[in-house]
Amino acid sequence: MKDDEKTQFRAFREMAGMTQLDFAKAMGVTVESVKKWENPKYSQVPPKDAWDILQEAIDRQSEIVDFALKKFESLKDEFEGKPGVMLPYWRTQEDFEKAHPGEGGSYTMSNANARLIAFELKKRGYHITFGWGGLKETLDNSPIADCTY
Repeated sequence: MKDDEKTQFRAFREMAGMTQLDFAKAMGVTVESVKKWENPKYSQVPPKDAWDILQEAIDRQSEIVDFALKKFESLKDEFEGKPGVMLPYWRTQEDFEKAHPGEGGSYTMSNANARLIAFELKKRGYHITFGWGGLKETLDNSPIADCTY
């Protein structure tokens, strides 16, 4: 059962878009600790507070995705005749921070949110494209969603 717990933990961490470093910072532990929680070779399992932080991240992600979907539905008429919806996708943490100074957050988490939003919008019939975040000149002809965490 320990291996299943480790697998679940890693899968949910990655689903939230958190790197091991992101998670270690959130927990105030070393990356090595997170690696041991996920690796079946080690006896350490994620402690309860790690699961709590992970659940908070997933809950927040769900709120962001729900908000974005509601926003798109409320603006549906504005999308008529447009080439599609462009979602930002970040190359680096530095690019993300330039666009969101002082807000914190992680480009990997924002990208995970963008992927989930894109998946849901495609199911609703929207044409989705991704554009490198921060390159406004490439986004001129498309409504944009900000998927920040």
